[in-house]
Amino acid sequence: MHSYHFEHRQLTFTNHPEPTKCISFQFRPFRFALAMIFAIEEINNNTALLPGVTLGYRLYDSCKLTQLSLKAAMAFLNKPEANTPSVNCKNLSIVSAIVADSGSTKSLTIAPSMGIFRIPMVSYFATCACLSNRKEYPSFFRTIPSDYYQARALAQLVKHFGWTWIGTVKSDDDYGNFGMQAFEDTVQQFGVCIAFSESFHITYTQEKLLKTIDTIKTSSAKVVVAFVGKSNMRILLKEMIRQNVSGIQWIGTESWVSALLLPPKETKKIASGTIGVAIRKVHIPGLREFLMNVHPSLYPENLLIKMFWESCFGCTLTDGNKTDSQKTESELKKCTGRENLQNIQNEFTDVLQYRVTYNVYKATYAIAHALHNMASCKIGSGPFSNGSCANISNFQPWQLLYYMRTVNFTTKIGEKVYFDENGDPVATYDIVNWQTNALGNIDIVNVGLYNGSARFGKELSVTEWAIVWSGGQKSLFVLKAAIKEQEKQEEKDNPFAVLIVYNVHKVKLVTQLIQFIV
Repeated sequence: MHSYHFEHRQLTFTNHPEPTKCISFQFRPFRFALAMIFAIEEINNNTALLPGVTLGYRLYDSCKLTQLSLKAAMAFLNKPEANTPSVNCKNLSIVSAIVADSGSTKSLTIAPSMGIFRIPMVSYFATCACLSNRKEYPSFFRTIPSDYYQARALAQLVKHFGWTWIGTVKSDDDYGNFGMQAFEDTVQQFGVCIAFSESFHITYTQEKLLKTIDTIKTSSAKVVVAFVGKSNMRILLKEMIRQNVSGIQWIGTESWVSALLLPPKETKKIASGTIGVAIRKVHIPGLREFLMNVHPSLYPENLLIKMFWESCFGCTLTDGNKTDSQKTESELKKCTGRENLQNIQNEFTDVLQYRVTYNVYKATYAIAHALHNMASCKIGSGPFSNGSCANISNFQPWQLLYYMRTVNFTTKIGEKVYFDENGDPVATYDIVNWQTNALGNIDIVNVGLYNGSARFGKELSVTEWAIVWSGGQKSLFVLKAAIKEQEKQEEKDNPFAVLIVYNVHKVKLVTQLIQFIV
């Protein structure tokens, strides 16, 4: 289950909302879906993994809408699998496992239902620490680390560079609220003071967004941690560009820091120098060739690939059956089938940043290895009653769930994959930095690593000389001097600023004494 379309409408709460429609095809999430297909085709062609078994799949489009995620979940919970892509697939009453969803809120919506039926659910992009609750979500797994670790990584980053006066911005959803709470709890233990803590969401009114930006503009804190979803961050940066706000040293989360949100010229002005925590970048052998060779003729029954092709090339594949609802028939030329993806530059063809894509790949393989282990069970020594084994041709999801909990394999690029007792993977992140290259474009450059399994105090390693800071500064000392000068000016304008910092530390000390006495 992925989000290939995006729709956002303001709700008036005075009239009934219009029926939901999926618009604006998204190339990056579609790449995630094809990464799953790529993995499935690899598995089906691998004689050592699941020999004699062919995996099938169905794709659902949630349009980044929670209600459509829930609708899709109910669809495959309540009716048999019909019209499956492979003639070899058997019609089961319910699916065996799902790779979903792309965000925390949508995952939180469907995970309880999956848990009731004990259907394994593996997310590639849902990071909320709340999803580690095994009582609430017993069948939930993920190939992306929990925000518990991301919050600690961000706090370590702030501590490492000696920033003690920062601002925070969060998206008002499960991702931002839970993540920012964990970050603030951790970073304040390091003696860091928070000048402001703003919250907004893409569905909020323009007035709320303007208030958030006014707070950022007028604050003396020029280091801002943004625990914000990608779509929300794009809206925030666009408005800051419009208001000509600059000079902010952004600290970003994995949701947005590994994907350029604006054209290079705008990014250079508003966010060059951004540093943050990102999902690790890897190379997946064979995936680039697979993506570049995708063609509607290879998947004639796949409507999403038709939509992708028409969106990529601005044409229509069949007369009277266009899939681009944003353009009239007269605006679309007929596709020839000879269009070449090598000539296109978008988020689908950008194959240099395999981060989330790799998580989808690992999620698919995790399910396959669990199935393989189940199929390899020896009757008499199986894990079920009287040493019995599951029948690979007719098993229950709860039987597969047993094997998901103990899955342990190594990917073809050498990474070991397994889940802890909460369904979480080992937490590792790249530390990345947005740098302007010689052509004026923005490169996302690895400048460090966070390893959650390292001993305390040794989790973070950063190559400081490789970092380019806000404003193009190569020296952290120069950046800090500029920020300090701004803070001094703020103190002149507001003599209570120093008093506020002092009182924050004082309150913290009193709290610690109370806890000790208790």
